[in-house]
Amino acid sequence: MSPLPTIRLVDRHAPLVHAWRHAFEGVEGFEVTQGDYFEHPADAMVSPANSFGIMDGGRDSRRSRPFTRSIKRCVRADHRGT
Repeated sequence: MSPLPTIRLVDRHAPLVHAWRHAFEGVEGFEVTQGDYFEHPADAMVSPANSFGIMDGGRDSRRSRPFTRSIKRCVRADHRGT
């Protein structure tokens, strides 16, 4: 059996990081880090977005800018923009 991939939860907000550490204590495959997630290499990044694919604020904007048009086009095609 292959090992589980590491899922890294990263945020700058100390109370959230503390809550994650408590929630995932002893759970294999999770790593919790306080800091900027752009400083960590990763195969994938996940961020909650709304149903319209609008990711134009803060870190979401920085990460999604190259893909914004294709994200919105997919949402509109798959869900008729609703």
